[in-house]
Amino acid sequence: MDPDRRRRRSRTAVRAVTAGLCVVLAALAGVAISGGIAAERSAERLERSGDLVGAYLDLTRAVAIQDGAEEGFAKLVRRRSRAHFDAAGASIADSLGVLERLGDPADRALRARIERYERRYVSDLHRFFGALDAGDAELAEASEEAADLSSQALQSS
Repeated sequence: MDPDRRRRRSRTAVRAVTAGLCVVLAALAGVAISGGIAAERSAERLERSGDLVGAYLDLTRAVAIQDGAEEGFAKLVRRRSRAHFDAAGASIADSLGVLERLGDPADRALRARIERYERRYVSDLHRFFGALDAGDAELAEASEEAADLSSQALQSS
């Protein structure tokens, strides 16, 4: 075989190997990019899930605070109980906003149900607080019973 032909074959082989390596490197880069994108999506889903869990925990805590405020109000610790009740209501509103913004359709449906029960519960408790302030024991008792039913519905949702 003549030396020119051997050099041409050698160059062709080097070019083929180089082209093959370029293809492999491009494929690896594509896999790396794809993996990075998948990791970023997973991180976003994880962050969203953490925010939703936080909202559910805040919501549960706030409902418990409201329930405790009802007990405190009946025991004449009214000013502090009403402040706790109002702060818990704001926390519930914030948590429901997170569920609406970040939740899936099931979270948003639950948010709507909780919001409906919460409105009824707050209305019943305001009626109860007003009856206690006015000294109307009969209305206070009826309002407290209604609030207890509302609270049960709220906590079971």
